[in-house]
Amino acid sequence: MIEIHLDLSGLPVIVSDTAGIREPSAPVEREGIRRTLDRAREADLILWVIDAHDPTIALPPELRDSADRVLQVLNKADLVTGATSAIMPDDMIAVSALTGAGLDGLVARLADIARERMAPNDEPAITQQRHRRHVADALVALDAFLAGEADDVLR
Repeated sequence: MIEIHLDLSGLPVIVSDTAGIREPSAPVEREGIRRTLDRAREADLILWVIDAHDPTIALPPELRDSADRVLQVLNKADLVTGATSAIMPDDMIAVSALTGAGLDGLVARLADIARERMAPNDEPAITQQRHRRHVADALVALDAFLAGEADDVLR
């Protein structure tokens, strides 16, 4: 699994690229798929990437309970014909990893979903561990000051 941390329109998100879900042929592959399914159960959003060569749109049984958290993405959109595009659901995003077509739309849709699902507030997100540590240290110092222990804090 590959995992990256992104700033998506000012919102901190983690994107994980996991093993595909298919019938495993080896024990190592079976373990990868098990981990993928575990990760999918914990995910706020699942990108179900579908190959335009084989546009099977149905989710596998293991993900059907998560259907409300799935965004379908059709990859290889450069290969899509009129017949294929006619069967695409309205909420499916078509992209081409080869040409880059549709990627801006995918990123915009992900940002919209993140904004919708994250609790609205006016406070900035603290995305860096170092910043969180400094804020925690400042809170300790403020608590000490309010408790009348300012001299201890300043030393």
